[in-house]
Formats: sequence, C-alpha cells, structure tokens
Amino acid sequence: MPSAVESSVFRPRFAAQLPRAQADHRCWVLGGIIALCGTLSVAELAAALPRSGGIFAWLLESYGPLPAFLFGWTELVVIRAAALGAIATIFAEYLGYFVPLSAAQVRYTAALAIVLIGAINYLGVQRAARCSVRPPRSSTPCSRDWGCSPSPPPAAAARISAPRGPRACRCRCSRAP
Repeated sequence: MPSAVESSVFRPRFAAQLPRAQADHRCWVLGGIIALCGTLSVAELAAALPRSGGIFAWLLESYGPLPAFLFGWTELVVIRAAALGAIATIFAEYLGYFVPLSAAQVRYTAALAIVLIGAINYLGVQRAARCSVRPPRSSTPCSRDWGCSPSPPPAAAARISAPRGPRACRCRCSRAP
C-alpha cells in the first residue's frame, strides 16, 4: 500500500488540485511519514513473529483463523487489486502525455498494462519452475526430461555416486545454488 500512496502523490490531477508548491511538498512528506510508520509497524511484527505470512501470521496468532482468513481474501481481492489498479492508471495517465489517449483509452491502457505485466510474471514463474532444482526421480543425479542439466558430465555421472541433497542438480538457466 505505501507504493500506491507514493505514486498517487505524482498523479497529475492530484498535484494540480493543490493551491501551491509548498502544500505539494507537505502532502508528499506526510505520505512518506505514513508509509514509514506502516513499514516500521510491519517490521516490528516480523521481528516478533519470524515466520512467513506477515500480517496474516500475526492475525492468526492474535485473533485466530477467521480474521486471518478474511484478511487474506480481502488482501487478495480488494487491497492488492486496488493498489495495482491505481498504479496502472497513473502509468496510463502519464503515458497520455506522450501518446494522446482519451479517458476510455487510459482505462484500457491501464488494464492492458496489468495483463502484460501479469503475463510476463507468469512466463517468468513458469520458466523458473521448469529450471528449479528438484530431487531426482531415478538413480541418475539429474534427468534432462525435467529441465535440469547434471552437475557433472553424463559420462562422469555414471562413474561417481549420485549426489544427494539440494545441490544434486544445477540448472542451466539460473545461477548455481
């Protein structure tokens, strides 16, 4: 959410509504202070509960499964979606300074930006999943059919014992673990 607050300060219509430049600076500093308070609060929670889940983990420990469940779905459906929509809309409005866009075209451009970034993310996750290090399914250290190349050459792999553990296979398309 802090990124949505920070980017909204730079929204063209927001800056035009302020009476003078000094008020613009005060609003920007106030938004930064609010974002800092939120960040420090979440950092304190992370130090108190050092496990994955963030605010969800804190709600689960403090109030039980129902509030944590409701927060998780609210985060997914409302909070993240609203922030993503706001940032994409601001991007499209700024793109309108370089390419003439009507109000409807700004909305379509924002939606297209979200779909495009989502597709790039999906393809990146799929590529990373294909190249991830997985435990071997057979007696050989690695099988080429699941996207991972063996650490030693195939001929040498037959002469040595199969390595075990997370370093058993190193992917060709990412750095070694």
